[in-house]
Amino acid sequence: MTVYEQLRMALAERYTVERELGAGGMATVYLAHDLKHERDVAIKVLHPDLGAALGAERFLSEIKTTAKLQHPHILPLLDSGAADGLLYYVMPYVRGETLRARLDRERQLPLDDALRIAREVAGALEHAHRQGIIHRDIKPENILLQDGAAVVADFGIALAVQTAGGARLTQTGLSLGTPQYMSPEQAMGERTIDARSDIYALGAVAYEMLTGEPPFTGASTQAIVAKVLTERPTSLRTVRDTVPEPVERVVLQALAKLPADRPLSAGDFARRLEETSTNAASSNFATAQSVTRRGRLVSGLVGLCVGIIGIASAFFVGQRSASASPSASQIVLWKQAFAPLLSPGAQVVASEGVMAPDGSSIVFADSLGGRLQLFRKLRGETHATPIPGTDNAVSPFFSPDGASIGFLTTDGKLRRMAIAGGAPVTLYDMGSTNFAFRAAAWLEDNTIVFSSGEFALGRIPAGGGALQTLRMPVRLRWTQINAVRGTSNLLVLGCMGGCSSTRSSVYAYDVATNRTWVVRNDVLGAWYAPSGHLLWGTREGVLMASRASATTLKPEGEPIAALDGVEFGTFSFSTKGDLLYAALSGSESNRQLVWVNRQGVVAPVDSTWHAHFEYPALSPDGRSLAVSIMGSGAELWLRSGDGARRQVGQKRQLQWRPFWEADGHSLLFAASAATDTLSDSLNATELLRTDVATQGMLQTVLRGNTGVYEGETTPDGEWLVYRADEFKTGSNILARRLRGDSSRVEVSTTAANEVQVALSPDGTRLAFASNESGQHEVYVMEFPSLRGRVKVSNGGALEPRWSRDSRELFFVSGGSLKSALIAPSPIAVGEIRTLFPVKGFVRARNRAEYDVHADGQRFLMIKVAPSTGVAPAVLIQGWFDMLRERVP
Repeated sequence: MTVYEQLRMALAERYTVERELGAGGMATVYLAHDLKHERDVAIKVLHPDLGAALGAERFLSEIKTTAKLQHPHILPLLDSGAADGLLYYVMPYVRGETLRARLDRERQLPLDDALRIAREVAGALEHAHRQGIIHRDIKPENILLQDGAAVVADFGIALAVQTAGGARLTQTGLSLGTPQYMSPEQAMGERTIDARSDIYALGAVAYEMLTGEPPFTGASTQAIVAKVLTERPTSLRTVRDTVPEPVERVVLQALAKLPADRPLSAGDFARRLEETSTNAASSNFATAQSVTRRGRLVSGLVGLCVGIIGIASAFFVGQRSASASPSASQIVLWKQAFAPLLSPGAQVVASEGVMAPDGSSIVFADSLGGRLQLFRKLRGETHATPIPGTDNAVSPFFSPDGASIGFLTTDGKLRRMAIAGGAPVTLYDMGSTNFAFRAAAWLEDNTIVFSSGEFALGRIPAGGGALQTLRMPVRLRWTQINAVRGTSNLLVLGCMGGCSSTRSSVYAYDVATNRTWVVRNDVLGAWYAPSGHLLWGTREGVLMASRASATTLKPEGEPIAALDGVEFGTFSFSTKGDLLYAALSGSESNRQLVWVNRQGVVAPVDSTWHAHFEYPALSPDGRSLAVSIMGSGAELWLRSGDGARRQVGQKRQLQWRPFWEADGHSLLFAASAATDTLSDSLNATELLRTDVATQGMLQTVLRGNTGVYEGETTPDGEWLVYRADEFKTGSNILARRLRGDSSRVEVSTTAANEVQVALSPDGTRLAFASNESGQHEVYVMEFPSLRGRVKVSNGGALEPRWSRDSRELFFVSGGSLKSALIAPSPIAVGEIRTLFPVKGFVRARNRAEYDVHADGQRFLMIKVAPSTGVAPAVLIQGWFDMLRERVP
């Protein structure tokens, strides 16, 4: 029996159901005749699978809230109920057409009609919002035109569905809202949204009425959502030059990414549209466009200041509280740091930028259409241009005189070239190597020092010659080697024992005497400025400064906070005192754990829990989760099935990368309690086990010599597979029995970088990532026999995780989560399917930053919170003068 027949029979005593009018994402609409009141009505029936997931009682209870809405431009709710398992609600039948039908016919509406319809819809929204009801699905299909007047349908239905359905909607694959009209916060899966989300949707409808297309379109839901989150709409006047500029301003303000930048209310939006239609002054409308106007002003002055990239209108003048000074002039880039935006294919792959010693230009690494190379931005020019001959280049650095540029390449070469042009010269070839550790500096004696290994610096003449190896008693980090001008000292970022994003110190290294000493512990980098100041960065993004001798590099006097909100991956200054840095976006501590289904639909795990989450892991039954929370160290936290949260383990500096053992009670995780001093032992990291129920004593499962970073056990408890660092071969995957003969077994110990252990839940196969081919790919082999090693991915991949039935392997490749069916023995790779884009979720190169639910349909992921402002690159001119004033 069809739904139509089922409905007709179930409602025969009250309604005569005549025919189907149309179908949407949530419901099918039927024309019916109300027998009691002798009138035609429209009956909307929720799709049966959705109705079954919601349950009649809860849905009908929630939908009652919409019945109280009485407004000329709101289609009222006449009736609702459940009949023969079908959930339905009844509205008046409007003898007209939808706005969608009119747009399909006319494409662009006359200006007066478009503004009138927008104002009428805004009036309906204002009435509902005052009663606490948010529509959540404003679109042309839900706007009816009755005698030309707009009537909004389905008020509160989306909210009723979501409130009634809760987490069960994730399993149906239903996305509440239509991508072209969803606000950024709704597209990101925020469950708690306010009236400003409806204002965004109405702005999108107004945009379409005026231009003929929604603000963002794409070939798939994911593509549209990606644009909603990252791009700005095309100017209405570019598409239709007859649209008055005040109208464009109002509509674009409604489409602001941040709710705070939109009109204060739907009524405010309607009033401003009314003002534009009567040519009233619009000078009071500046909130959303003030930055753009400042950008246009400064673009005319770009020849007077150093820009970084992109279009001229991307700049504006501003002040930061930590750098305010009469002698400092600050220029802020409105785009993300070092994104050249030279074509739609441009992608940021590294926030690695360096300023020329004289401040005349900036060089940074980026990719264009997948091609990694260096770009140069000159003072006074509005665009960055690629530097020929710098394919696969990373980590650029200038010669002291600024005439040459040096760089490393992803295939292990150290090169230099004249900045004015010419062919690059290869000074040294390390071969395919682990480029997680990469940095270099050009010294004043015309030699170049670079990280040639985790515990060694290489030194080579800039004109070519023999390599000198400088052994270090500390493990080098990948980001920084900074020369101290006028001395033979270097400032290097390193650590003792296990390096991590929460454990690093700055060491001074005297190239002439081979002496090393600690400068600052627990920092993210240090620099020595020609102004006579030692600068260092804290984990909170604060740049500290103190007077210091260039020889001893020992701070003198009380340090001060010189600058805040700094991302220290990019930090550079000229000899005359121009400072370049990337600003923090402020979203690290506001991450959220979310469920994502195979269609990419997002739902929060716990909307009240926000922190700097890393490495989530689900218990075998999917009811509990473990996750690390980063701060001054890393704490391990557990969230049980009832929603209770508590810290597990003991107070240590580092506890992360948890793995649930097969019993569902034991957690295995990496831990470290060492501090970064030269006297510390290198036995700094270990794998520990704890019982989450009893919180008993921690058991040491394995202690490493130079770092043990992740581990998993087979379901029978027989084997431990783990990743550890080896002095000669870098990051390797090893195994050992936990009972009987515990000799280590080399699983994958090539010169390449092997990471991300992933044992299948049945213990028969091992997946991991290796860059032995020149880029990371995912491999699978039988375990424990280690036979049948097969490469699963092609074109780059990381983060393998298994389904609970051990049949399906998931991994991240090409910006999306993919899945492959894996036959057990002999291993064979089946169809590889693309599930959804991973943009907006946390990614890592060390261990998978997601896990797979026991049902195989959901993924536990970490959503990156929308930034409260685009993270810009910032240039401060005359900053050394300000620093001398504050730290004499």
